[in-house]
Amino acid sequence: MKRRFLRFDFLLIVLLASLVFVSCRKTMEISVAPKEVTGFRISESSLVLLQGNVANKAATFSWAATGPADIYTVEADVSTSYFSDPIELATTKATSVTFTVGEFNALMSKLLYAGNPGRIDFRVKVQHSGSAPVYSEPTAMDVTTFKNYVTYDGSRTFKVPGNYQGWNVATAPKLIAAKGEGEYEGYINFVNPSPQVLLVKGNVSKWDDKFTYYYIGGDMFGFGGSIMTLPSGSGVYLFRANTNTNRWSSVKITSWGIAGDALNAKSKATMSDEEGNLSWSVTTDLVPGSFRIRANNSNSISFGHKAEDEAGVPSYDGENIVIRKAGNYTIELSLGVAGNYSYSIRRNS
Repeated sequence: MKRRFLRFDFLLIVLLASLVFVSCRKTMEISVAPKEVTGFRISESSLVLLQGNVANKAATFSWAATGPADIYTVEADVSTSYFSDPIELATTKATSVTFTVGEFNALMSKLLYAGNPGRIDFRVKVQHSGSAPVYSEPTAMDVTTFKNYVTYDGSRTFKVPGNYQGWNVATAPKLIAAKGEGEYEGYINFVNPSPQVLLVKGNVSKWDDKFTYYYIGGDMFGFGGSIMTLPSGSGVYLFRANTNTNRWSSVKITSWGIAGDALNAKSKATMSDEEGNLSWSVTTDLVPGSFRIRANNSNSISFGHKAEDEAGVPSYDGENIVIRKAGNYTIELSLGVAGNYSYSIRRNS
C-alpha cells in the first residue's frame, strides 16, 4: 500500500511541476517585449508645403518590421518639446505610410503656425500585447506649412462698396458667413472721414437692384431705403450683417492688444498697426500662462483658440492661447481677409 501511495504522490508532484512550467512559459510568452524599432527614415529632410500642391506626395515614413502582429503609430512633436505632448499622424500594421501635401499640412498645422518654418521630431511607436510600447530613435524634419485659405460662394458673401473706395462693387471688401448660418462679418478700414456704404449680395462685380440692400431704419437693411452711414468717422470697423434678422452693425476698433496671466509687469500689451493693412503685431516678454487677443481693451470682441482648429486660427469662442515657456515672443494678428482670419506666435528667445 505504501508503494502505491508513494507512486501517486510522485505522479502528483510531476503533474504540478508540469502545470507550473506551462504556466510560466505562457506568462513569458505574453510578456515578451517588442523588438527595438530600427531603420526609421523619412523620405524628405525639409518640406515647404504649398496649397497649390495639395494632391502631390509630401513624404513617406518607413521602418523595419518588429513582429507580424505589431501595430505601429507615427508620432510628431516640435523639437523643443521632446515629445511631451505628441500628436499621432497614423496607425498601421504596415511598415510605411505616405502623406499627401494636403494631409501633411493639416497634421503639421496642429503644431506650427502657417508660414513660420519649424523643426519637427518624428518617431514610430510599436505596441506589443502585454508590454510597454517601444519607440524608434527620433528623426527631425524642417517644415513650413501654409494657411488653408477658404473660398466662399455668393450665398455666403456680401460686398460693401462705399465712398471710401469709390463705390466700386468689383473691388469692394467682403463680409463672409464662414459658418453658413446667415451671420456675415468682416473687418474693413474706412478711410473716408464720413463713411457711407451699401450692401450687395453675392460675388458680383456690378450694381444690381435685385441684390443691393439699403438702410431701412432700426439698424435694419432691405430694399428701397437710404445709404448706410457710420457716424464715428474713419478707421477700422468690425462690420456685421445678419440675414436671419436683417440687422446690421458696426463697431469701431481703436486698438488690439493682449491680456492674460502670460503677461508680467514688463510685458507690452498693445499691438501696433501694420500700415493700415488690417494686421497688428507686438513683440514682448511672456511667462508661462495664457492670454487673449482683445479689441478696445475689452473682452466683448476677443480671440482665443479652439483645440480642434489648426494652429493660428482665431476664434471668438476659443479658450485662452497658452504660452508654455518664458521668453520673448512676436504675436501677429491678420484680419484682412474675411473668413480667413489668422494669428501667429513666434518665440524669439
